Amino acid sequence: MTENTLDEKKYLLYREAKQDPIDSENVSKILKEYLTANLNLSVLLGSGSSILSIPIMGRTFKEYKGSLTANDKENLDYLIDKYKETSAGLRDTEVENIELFLSWLSSRIEGMAQSELVHGEVQIKKELIKKLLSSVKTGYYNEVNETVTNDSGESLPLYRSFISKLVGTRVIADDSHDVVNIFTPNYDLYVEKALDDMGLPYTDGFRSGLESEFNISEYGRRIVDTTKRYRDKWSTVSPFFRVYKLHGSLNWQRYPDGTVKKVYGMENGSENLLIAPTSSKYADTQGFPFSDLFRELSVEMLKPNTVLLINGYGFGDEHINNFLVQALGRPDFTLIAFIEPTPQQLNFVDAVKERIGAIFISNAKNLDFKSDQPEGPDNWRYLSGEGHHFKSLIEFMDFSLEYEGEEL
Repeated sequence: MTENTLDEKKYLLYREAKQDPIDSENVSKILKEYLTANLNLSVLLGSGSSILSIPIMGRTFKEYKGSLTANDKENLDYLIDKYKETSAGLRDTEVENIELFLSWLSSRIEGMAQSELVHGEVQIKKELIKKLLSSVKTGYYNEVNETVTNDSGESLPLYRSFISKLVGTRVIADDSHDVVNIFTPNYDLYVEKALDDMGLPYTDGFRSGLESEFNISEYGRRIVDTTKRYRDKWSTVSPFFRVYKLHGSLNWQRYPDGTVKKVYGMENGSENLLIAPTSSKYADTQGFPFSDLFRELSVEMLKPNTVLLINGYGFGDEHINNFLVQALGRPDFTLIAFIEPTPQQLNFVDAVKERIGAIFISNAKNLDFKSDQPEGPDNWRYLSGEGHHFKSLIEFMDFSLEYEGEEL
């Protein structure tokens, strides 16, 4: 293989138990083949899709651990040691998965008498959730209020561009496949904000009105375009998006009567925001609306002729992973995931590599990398460090025209 050819094939394709170098042009061809076909299209966006504005949870957890002193630090160290003894802790070797830790901590609090909680469990849980919410709120609201001060860039333009590309794929597909399902465990509002800014029709499970209330039946409804009618048949507005916030959202609040409604503004209802900063398995046990949302995920994944596009998801959530493995048991399900080659993500790749519908794109390793000189000149571990970036996925989708808010 010549140096020029090696440089061109910057990415690695995992497919049918094989690993092959691949260039950006052929990555685009794979996406075009599936995303413009007459298939049911779903998307799963993880925290990596918002990383330009919102720090990953592992960093938030690390900052919290570093801020504690004296007795508070001793309590957290004790709880971390107990957590490490569990099956979740054994998987989370670096103790950086804040969701797994909070799930374990929540179960510990629920399973012990108040008098037994002598290691600051309740306080630590409260502080961790507060810090997590603060990082998400600050990153998101600073950007939408145009007070971003970092130099890394912004997430919202990427979400707009990505969604516009999705619109383009539905224009190419036939009218019976004009719905896009977007699933995300993220609490931020980038998906909804981008759809609003672009004037695209969507549902997030809430009824319209002054007091917007969550009702799972909203996902089964479509908006009708009364200006387009053929004989006695009404036309639905197309394309149409369904947004599923699997772990809740910054603008959800549960009321005493059990209803879930939207709240507006950063501070409103901030102490009662309905989020589940835990593993999906734990969130699913908490009843309405989380159990309903995961049921919808299961239904969509098991629909015949479905393709799921994944970005920013680290495959660290066993509950979501189980849904994906189950779906990959169908010969008509295709999963296309852009991954960072971390041990956690590669473990999932290895677990499903024999499944015919599993396709993964990652950064290709540099065959000439010198591990004893990692910082040496012209020495890098991967030919491209950006294959898993949200921006890269959008660039790979260059076959799809950008939607600019005009009538299609």
